[in-house]
Amino acid sequence: MISVNQLRDKASRKYWSVLKALLNGETMFPLNIRADKTLPESFAAMHRAMEELVRHSLEKTGSGYRLSFAERKTRKHGMQSVPVRITFDSLSHYLTFTGKNEEAAHILRRSEKLCSDIPQLTDWVRENPGKTAKYLHHWEEITRVLLYFRDAPRRWLYIRELPIDVQTKFIENHTAILQELLEILIPEQINRYGVTFEERFHLKSPEPMVRLRRLDQSLHHLLFTVNDDPALPADEFNRLDINCRYVVITENRMTYLTLPSMNDTIAIYGGGFGVEILKNAQWLRQKAVIYWGDIDAHGFIILSRVRQFFPSTISIMMDEATFRQFSGLCRAGAGCIKTDGTHLRLTDGEAKFFRRVAINNLRLEQEHISQDYISAQFKNLLEKNPS
Repeated sequence: MISVNQLRDKASRKYWSVLKALLNGETMFPLNIRADKTLPESFAAMHRAMEELVRHSLEKTGSGYRLSFAERKTRKHGMQSVPVRITFDSLSHYLTFTGKNEEAAHILRRSEKLCSDIPQLTDWVRENPGKTAKYLHHWEEITRVLLYFRDAPRRWLYIRELPIDVQTKFIENHTAILQELLEILIPEQINRYGVTFEERFHLKSPEPMVRLRRLDQSLHHLLFTVNDDPALPADEFNRLDINCRYVVITENRMTYLTLPSMNDTIAIYGGGFGVEILKNAQWLRQKAVIYWGDIDAHGFIILSRVRQFFPSTISIMMDEATFRQFSGLCRAGAGCIKTDGTHLRLTDGEAKFFRRVAINNLRLEQEHISQDYISAQFKNLLEKNPS
């Protein structure tokens, strides 16, 4: 038999549906909840459970639920009058029993005000009482931001430069709900090709930095005048034209920093950014690009992405021979990936090895490979591809 606490939990699970119906001018009342027909084993326990339900019912308290009884023949207790249906006759009875009176009143008032302030969001408000509740204490700030974006198209400012009376990091901390609502409010102003909040709503954002190293001291470029390991904005990197033959892209910071000296070569640290930021570096298309990543599914997926922009990219130390050499240092990967890799830009040998690595959840990180082995592999590769 259902207890009062179980009934409260069961009734509370209908809360958002009740509010949604109310916001749409509908009603769910009278609201019926089926009683649990399973009775306690002992007669005393059944009597106590029945007494508790009756004691908290509308008939006894003047609020809450109404019990409907029926005669049932039970296996252990014979004929008994048991509750078969529990009914909330009105919204007020339901909210009082679930303890949601005050919260529901706040949500409904806020919903009404939001529909009044920004009528375009009325349908969203009626369908999303849960989200209205989630941001209940932030709607004044959210409304200010929405109205600013509605009235000031194509701002081209950093988020912190926007002249909106909200806390400094408010927009940055609430981009999910703001984007959801702005998609409804200003669909004609959105950059549909944008990925980030800034891109979609014509805001400025800090450019990602590209870090690179000179591995050949004889390479001369103004960039390396002060520092052999500079970092510069992606847009500036894309306009470079370094007179080298080889470009090594590696994901691990320490292996990037400890790459051996190599003739006619620079290195790019790939960790921390998507390779997509290199796609506009036309000068890289004239170089022999070498990619070295971890031996795991993710590493091969990044290799495939690099080849999307630089199709002739050569992989290094992402093969069976390297894996066998250091297999004792292999660890479990991020999770098994059930795929044959046919959609990836991999050679036949790479695709075969990728399937083994992905399905068996294998991972050999770059930093576990010895420095001597690294130097020998790069030496062999450059000898096969002389400048």
